[in-house]
Amino acid sequence: MPRPVTCTACVGSGAAAGSAPSPCGMCRGAGQVRAQQGFFAVNKACPQCGGAGRVIQNKCKDCRGSGKRPSQDKLIIRVPAGVEDGQRLRVPGKGEVGDFGGPAGHLIVVCGVGEHPTFRREGVDLLCDVPVSFAEATLGARVQVPTLDGSVRMRVPAGTQSGKVFRLGGKGIRPAKGEVGDLLATVVVETPVELSQEAKELLDRLEDALPPGAHPERDAFRDKLSE
Repeated sequence: MPRPVTCTACVGSGAAAGSAPSPCGMCRGAGQVRAQQGFFAVNKACPQCGGAGRVIQNKCKDCRGSGKRPSQDKLIIRVPAGVEDGQRLRVPGKGEVGDFGGPAGHLIVVCGVGEHPTFRREGVDLLCDVPVSFAEATLGARVQVPTLDGSVRMRVPAGTQSGKVFRLGGKGIRPAKGEVGDLLATVVVETPVELSQEAKELLDRLEDALPPGAHPERDAFRDKLSE
């Protein structure tokens, strides 16, 4: 990151070696002058020294009297667990240095959390889609689900519909403070593609062999249409 630091040649004074700033003759070092505006008297920055209260006659050649020089620094910043997008982190003493060798301010780092190819985030909870086959959803199965700590096996009961959400407790974001979030796994039933002729015939036989009530939502929808 680029930031101004104290000039090493003048140690922040802005004056060349062997010289020193002198008090401003107009404000006598106060940095402010009193001005009359109608019935009111107000203080404003001294026009001669710009509010600094001192004047540099012999300026430092390295910083041209500013007392600062540009620097390019690399910093290692600890990002706490569970940081959210837009959250601000304060790094003390790593901001811009003060005038005339004054202490440095703080660096404010705004975190931008990137997108993840698998997970979506809602607060401390994580969301992900878990594709399952038609047979697994129909007969039931134990499928692998990714988490931040590695894969775990989740039981998918027989007859699970696409869109069913299963909550895996404690598998979400683990913040520095507060409770750990959960992982919400949404089952997505994948329709088979590129079927062979044999597979198509088997599916036709399966459809014919299904008893009444095997597709309750479909049957209810068709009843509404007929009504």
